[in-house]
Amino acid sequence: MKALELLGLSSATYYREKAAPVPVKAMILQRERVQPATLNPEEIEMITGWLSAPENMLLSVAKVYYKYLDQGLHVASKRSWHRVAAAAKLSGDRRRQASHPPKKIPQLIAACPNQVWCWDISKVKGTRLRQFFDLYLIMDIYSRYIVGWRVEHTEVSATAADMLTQAVNEAPHAPEYLHSDNGASMKSTIMAATLAGHGIARSFSRPKVSNDNPFSESLFKTFKYETTYPQGFPTLEAAREYVAAFVIRYNNSHQHEGIAGHTPATVHHGLVDEINTKRQIALDASYAANPSRFTRRPMAPQIDAYVAINDPKQRTQQNVNLSQTG
Repeated sequence: MKALELLGLSSATYYREKAAPVPVKAMILQRERVQPATLNPEEIEMITGWLSAPENMLLSVAKVYYKYLDQGLHVASKRSWHRVAAAAKLSGDRRRQASHPPKKIPQLIAACPNQVWCWDISKVKGTRLRQFFDLYLIMDIYSRYIVGWRVEHTEVSATAADMLTQAVNEAPHAPEYLHSDNGASMKSTIMAATLAGHGIARSFSRPKVSNDNPFSESLFKTFKYETTYPQGFPTLEAAREYVAAFVIRYNNSHQHEGIAGHTPATVHHGLVDEINTKRQIALDASYAANPSRFTRRPMAPQIDAYVAINDPKQRTQQNVNLSQTG
């Protein structure tokens, strides 16, 4: 021990080095280790056979488990049965399930006014608790022009049909398509008969897909987010007065970014070229006065050649049913 002290070693180190090395077992990979409780192949085959039996094909895994347990047969826990069924692709609801074909994607193109109209109904608040009025709006998707509107106490199919008829009578001709969501008034027999009488085809959004009717949704947001929009309307007449003023203001004064800063009335009534000429004269004068301010000659912005709902020219899906105009 004196020697160990002189060497600065402990007795434990001395005896450990002196002892014979203990052989180390080769490491077993986790995937190769055997769990004593693991089901053997015969048990797995037995469970699979019971699940696949013709008399059990319409039963759930749990029901088959309890069926054989009631007969005094137990191979493994119910959870193990589910694991075996999942591995054999026998899990899940094995009953006959209802299948629903995919909804048709509405695809509409408009290259001029009065080709495609869209419409919707939205609630506007009254001043009393739980008081609401129904605002009906029809818009031309190419020009964004509001061609028809109503404000009523409730949603009525006949009222919507009358609004459409009035809008058609005031237009040069009926549109080819009227697009809407799947509301009760939109799909009513009265509206269907009115559309058929005017020779207008119907187009519907897919359920719960707001992007299928983007122009109506955008119009309602423009309406409700105006700085002058009141917190509520005290009467139906007050709501109608406000909407009437909004429609005039929107159609004739709203510089719409979606139509190159033109007003809906300018586009709807074919005055785009006249306005663009005035814009170009002003831009040319500015360019001539200060050419160094520009990297290139400024040009008046042009409206798109067409507008679309789910533009088929930008979609890559094959075998899609189109409800397309133009």
